[in-house]
Formats: sequence, C-alpha cells, structure tokens
Amino acid sequence: MGFISNILQSRKKILLSGIFIILIILIFVWPFVVGIILESKLNKGLAAFKEKLPKKIDLAYKVDRSYLSTKINLEFRIIAKDGQGSVFADSTFHHYSLTALSKLTVDREFQVTYLNRLEKMPDIEIQTDIGLTGTIKNKMKIDSFKLLKQDAKEFAFEIEGLSSRVFFNKDFSIELIDLNVARIKSENVDKKIKHEVTNTSFMFDMNKKTNIFDAFLEINFDKYTSLTSTYGPGILEFEAKRISTEVLDGIVKLFDDFRKYATAGDDSTSDDFKTKLLGRTMTILPSLIKSTPRLEIKSLKLKTEKGDLIGQGHFSIPKSDGGIFSLLSNLDLMVEIKSPESFLIDTFATISLIKKKQLNTSPEDLAKISETVKKSKIKNPADLLKTMNEKNQKEVVITAKDEEDARKEAITSLQSIYVSKYLIKTGEEVKFKFEYKDGNMKLNSEPFSFPFKK
Repeated sequence: MGFISNILQSRKKILLSGIFIILIILIFVWPFVVGIILESKLNKGLAAFKEKLPKKIDLAYKVDRSYLSTKINLEFRIIAKDGQGSVFADSTFHHYSLTALSKLTVDREFQVTYLNRLEKMPDIEIQTDIGLTGTIKNKMKIDSFKLLKQDAKEFAFEIEGLSSRVFFNKDFSIELIDLNVARIKSENVDKKIKHEVTNTSFMFDMNKKTNIFDAFLEINFDKYTSLTSTYGPGILEFEAKRISTEVLDGIVKLFDDFRKYATAGDDSTSDDFKTKLLGRTMTILPSLIKSTPRLEIKSLKLKTEKGDLIGQGHFSIPKSDGGIFSLLSNLDLMVEIKSPESFLIDTFATISLIKKKQLNTSPEDLAKISETVKKSKIKNPADLLKTMNEKNQKEVVITAKDEEDARKEAITSLQSIYVSKYLIKTGEEVKFKFEYKDGNMKLNSEPFSFPFKK
C-alpha cells in the first residue's frame, strides 16, 4: 500500500506542477495573444468605421501595440462649409483587464469654429470595456458646461450632470446609447423667456441580425418648466421590430433625392425627379413586404397642469404574396390620443404666436429677392434666396391683444374640428382614434372614408 500511495502522491505532485506551469505560461502569454488579436480587430474595425463616416469627416488612426497595452490615436478631421478642425481621442487598452481609458480633446480650429460659445471646455474621459466576443462598452462622464449667447436675440444654455453609456459590436455598429442629464437650462433675459428640464434620459437599444434589426427607444424627464407652464413627468417608449437595413438605405437615398431636387432651382428636372421617385419607391416596397416591420408606441404620457396627455399606437406590415394592393389592404394601423382640451387650446395658441413672432419678409421684398435669384448664375440659388430673405426679415413684437386673439382663434378652430368629428370632446377631455385594418378605416370608432374618396 505504501508503494501505491507514493506513486499516487508523486503523480498528484506532477499534475499540480503541470497545472501551475500552464498557469504561469498563460499569465505571461495572455497579454501577448490579446495584444495581437486586439490590434487586428481594431485595424479592421476602424477601417470599416472610416468607410461609414460622412464625406466631410476624415478619420486618421494609429495603433501601437506593446506587451502589456495597446495605444490608439484617432483624429477626426472635419471639413465643412462653416469651418474645419479636428477632434482627437487618445486611448490606452490594457491587455490583462481588457479595459481602456480614453481622453477627448479638440484643436484650436475646432474650438474657434464650433465651440466658440463654450464658456469652458470640459474634461471628457471614456471608460471602455472590451468583451470577449468583440463588443465594446463605453461609459462617459462630462463636467457641467455653459453655452453663452452672442447677442440679445440668442439663448444662453447650461447643461449639468451629463453622462452616457455607448455600446458597439465588433463591426462598430451601435447596440446601445444611454444618455442622462441632470439639468438643461436655456434662458433669454432680454425676451423674458426661460426653459428648464430636469433629470432627462434618452435610451436607444438595438439588436441587429442579418440585414434586419429590432430597436427600442425610451425618452423621459421629471419636469419641464417655463415662465408660464410646468409639465412632467413625461415618457415616450417606442419599439421597432424587423426593420430592414435595405429599407433604411432606400429612405436615406429618397431624402437625398428630395434635397437635391429642392436645391436644384430648375423646373425642368421635375420629370426626372418623378421618375427617380417612382424608382426609389418601387425598390423600397419589396423590402418592406419582405421584412414585415412593426412599429409601436408602447407608452406616451405627459403630465400637464390641465391633466394628462396619453397616447398609444402601432403600425405593421404583414407578409403578402399578392402584390402592392394586397399589401395595402392588409396593413394594420392604430393611433389613439387623449388630451385635456385646455392643453390643446394653449398648444394651438402658442403655435400661432410662434408663427407670428418669427421674422417675416414683406411681399415687396420677396418679389425683389425672387427677381434677383432668377437673374443670378450661381450653382445653388436656394442658398442665395435664404441669405437675402434673412437680410430683409423684420422682427414682430407680440402684444397682449395678439395673445388673446391667438387663444380665441384656437378655441374657434377646435370647435370646427368637433363639428367635423375629427376630435371627440367628453367633458374636459378630447379624444382622437384612427384605425385601419383589413382594408377598413375607423375614426373615433365610426366607419370613415377620406372626404375626397368617391
């Protein structure tokens, strides 16, 4: 027995010694292997990220690997019509802990062009955790800072307690954005206008699959106050499922077509634009049918001094093999809103006053501007029109009578809407509900067809 026991003990010692040696080797080899993998992933990821950036932003990067850490230097060079400058990010990734600490700075050109109203440039530090699957998680905190107004017509802004979490996957696509702000304040003493929002949060969560992604958006705040009103708390929860990246790409290109058409300044392009618009639409629709997306407002609630504003709704496209007409007949849409009547009156009156308060251009000046634009030979007449319009604008002063008239107009408008039954008034509450399902429409629970439909 003693002989067998000695053999077992010696084997046990050899096994323990082997495990110990392997651990020692792993401890020394680990940072070297992690550094090689990390360097390769960073170079590939940053190259892919650079391709996704807008043309006016150029990214220069440098990755330096050592035994225990990897340093990366990024420079985002921004070149735009209104100026240029660079944003720098210097990071050190630690191989053992798979964490990094980054600091953001800007050069003088960027500071003067884009941050000249900033009272003090805050220190920005980002803590990064690198997952074993390649995901990147960032936590950021920024000191409080102020944006100063340049003249009596502008607002001064203060932001306090800004923090964030931003998670990227291995190809630098965003998975999560979580922003939190303790207080946002804007004020114009000369015009006696003040806005303040406390404890605001913004969260966007995305789960991406092959050419499809699901997303969830949540926005909420504790309280919003102005000189005349107080609102809050408020919350919006919005969910999107099975959203096709092909559809989003098509919509982006469609908006780009609209932008180019709007700035062309030449009516002869209208036929080409209609053809292009039809082509884009016919490209987007098959992708919509294929992905069967669903959009849903899961929660919309705002507490006001007059009562609560509540809303909900959804929109979905079912799978269809019968073409566009079968698709349209099977859409599922519902929007429902409940609001205090007094809140709608205040909102309508405020919109009316804002329109009146905006700087206006007289009809005579507009005629002169239009004539000048027609005679000009510049490539983008829209820019000239905007510039000349701003130069000829005149500020409108709002009086107590204007406020009273705006409120009366709002009440009259609401009364006409009640008569047409687009809104239903029950006591002090106003309701609106629109439904489209199985090819049938309902407005406020009653069968409905558009006025122009025969």
